[in-house]
Amino acid sequence: MLLREFLQMYKRSIKNFENTNLVRSCKNADLSVGDVFVVHTTHLPMYGVVIQKNQEKINFAYLTTFLPLASIEAVSLKVEDLFKEVKLTHLIFEMNLQTLSLFAKRLGKVRDFQALMDNLEKLRKIEYGSIHRKFFEHESNRVKLILKLMNEHEKIVLLSTEVIRKFREISKQVAVAATGKKTCRIGCMLVVEEELGLRLFFSDDCEGKLGQIILLDEVIFKGHLKSGLLLRGLKGPVDLVSDQMKVKIVE
Repeated sequence: MLLREFLQMYKRSIKNFENTNLVRSCKNADLSVGDVFVVHTTHLPMYGVVIQKNQEKINFAYLTTFLPLASIEAVSLKVEDLFKEVKLTHLIFEMNLQTLSLFAKRLGKVRDFQALMDNLEKLRKIEYGSIHRKFFEHESNRVKLILKLMNEHEKIVLLSTEVIRKFREISKQVAVAATGKKTCRIGCMLVVEEELGLRLFFSDDCEGKLGQIILLDEVIFKGHLKSGLLLRGLKGPVDLVSDQMKVKIVE
């Protein structure tokens, strides 16, 4: 019963995490094997330890901050950050080295790397129960979201909280009349609803040109129009977008 209560507590702590955004590091991190690092977000931070590295990729083991549901077999590590202690998990992820360095902050190096790797191997052989499987599934999904945001960072358009608030309010009002479409065309722009937000694609008439994207009478983007731009945080009926958004070419 206690584990189930811990799982509910954990779920409350990650509520609305799907709306998180990344906080870029002050300087690029030069990560090496054995380094412990953190990626800060507007919600909870993500911790990891580098276990493999080549010229292009880094493999890291995820370090959880929710100690009550970490494996009792897992080693714990002390860190100097928002959290002071984390625990090793069996979850391993791969990330582009250059991209990760933009957002990661190096916290230190593991004292006994071989002992950590031995513990990692042990954790990967454990047959976890249903509560732990659900916990690690949530943790894995959370890390995958952060990695997706890192991979998309050059395309993401961050919107003001006021624009997002207004959009969500209007979305609730028109939800009943919405058709459920996932795409709509606005002039030379195609809007596609995705997991991370609204993705924009431009026809040859607009692609690469200097322009503005306007939503709810506010300019939310100004620059060269490139297909793949992602309006982070916007979800809901694209029917609403077709009425409230427009693209303008700047001469």
